[in-house]
Amino acid sequence: MKRHLLSPILAALFAVATPALQAAPLKDAKITRIVNDVKTAGEGKAPTRASLNDTVLPGVAVRTGIDSRTELLFSDQTITRLGANSNFTFNEGTREMSLSKGVIMLQVPKGLGGAKIQTAAVTAAITGTTILLEVGPKFTKLIVVEGTCTLTLKNGKWKRKVKLTAGQEIIVPNDAIELPKTFFINLNMLVKTSALLAGKWGAPLDERQIAAAILAQNRQFFGQPNIPFTATGRKPSFISDIPRQETLQIPTQPVTPVTTPPQPGPAGESVPPNG
Repeated sequence: MKRHLLSPILAALFAVATPALQAAPLKDAKITRIVNDVKTAGEGKAPTRASLNDTVLPGVAVRTGIDSRTELLFSDQTITRLGANSNFTFNEGTREMSLSKGVIMLQVPKGLGGAKIQTAAVTAAITGTTILLEVGPKFTKLIVVEGTCTLTLKNGKWKRKVKLTAGQEIIVPNDAIELPKTFFINLNMLVKTSALLAGKWGAPLDERQIAAAILAQNRQFFGQPNIPFTATGRKPSFISDIPRQETLQIPTQPVTPVTTPPQPGPAGESVPPNG
């Protein structure tokens, strides 16, 4: 008898709790920052110049031109920032976004169910996280600033996956069927120099989690040489071509320094290396 009474009660409790576990879809976003050439285009419509505080609905593409950027603030406080030459949309009734080209900074508040960004080559699934994602003609680049992100290849038979944590970067050729190694980057330098993380914007980022990630990285690499940062020119930048090997980041597993043993000198004396 008790078993029959408990079942309806548990079912009712589950029914009440289930909606709270379901993430609310992205409904619309407000444009909170415009720099230079930013346009919006509904399906089948010609692009029009965007204005501050415009509302962007699902299916409407947001496009930036050369030396341009913009910011979208969703009603759930998800922040999306687009760099130059980007093309971005989000899908109705879901928490999925699409980036066909360019670069995006995305910060999703914790506890909202996360979001997915679709590109031609990969799917990036994030929870409460801040990431940078770039789609170039030959590669896709992902940096996790804080939180975690699971990257899934769309090419290949096995749809390979990799989970990245704060400070890790991966650069994936767009025709790859296997995932390359991940690298650490210097989070502190990235946050100070990236135009999508620093500077003047309309919606402030939640910097507490970012600061905690920087502190954790500093502790992890304490006493080691500075963590290199990807740069192809004279100054660090996120939007770049595939970096040269000499500027690529250190591997995920830190390299153990190799020491040279003392060399025997005259009369059996020990002589320090290079001396």
